[in-house]
Amino acid sequence: MFLEKDIAKANEYSKKDFAFSELAQWSLITKDSNKFYHKFRYANSLRLCGFFKESEKVFNSIPPNKIPKEYRHLFYSHFGVLYQELGRFSEALEQYLKYLKLKSDDTVPFIFIANILKMQERNREAIKYLQTALTKDGDIDEVNYNLATSYLRIGKSEEALASISACLKIDPKFPNAKKLKKDILLIIKR
Repeated sequence: MFLEKDIAKANEYSKKDFAFSELAQWSLITKDSNKFYHKFRYANSLRLCGFFKESEKVFNSIPPNKIPKEYRHLFYSHFGVLYQELGRFSEALEQYLKYLKLKSDDTVPFIFIANILKMQERNREAIKYLQTALTKDGDIDEVNYNLATSYLRIGKSEEALASISACLKIDPKFPNAKKLKKDILLIIKR
């Protein structure tokens, strides 16, 4: 009974974006429960509050094979985000590739992988992942935006213009897309 109330309270804090309150609540829940889901939520709350080393310890204490397969991709996704925030890009990429193996029908893992590759200045590889993502379900506008920035990085302005135009066709209010399109047009003009 108390555990159910604590979980409800933690979820309420999460919806209101009270990260430290949520962390405190998950900390209490984790002490009273050995469930991996609770540890996962606690590890993620630690990450959101900037306690990266402690978050990594908790994530590492969760055996991925004990997480139901339909939720395992979330584990790899959040673990990847932690490593990305720590600047440990190779480890982040490793987690995102595991995520992709479990959830290859969605654009999200492709975008995560492409972002890491771009941080490593592996733009052509990022483009390949993003091109594949165009055939998946999800935020195709975001994929096109990322493709536009990736094409710009390798000097392919016309391809960048086509991608940002596709992004704006899907969502005319996509953040920064109109500004990026203006920049691309200026580059092409020069």
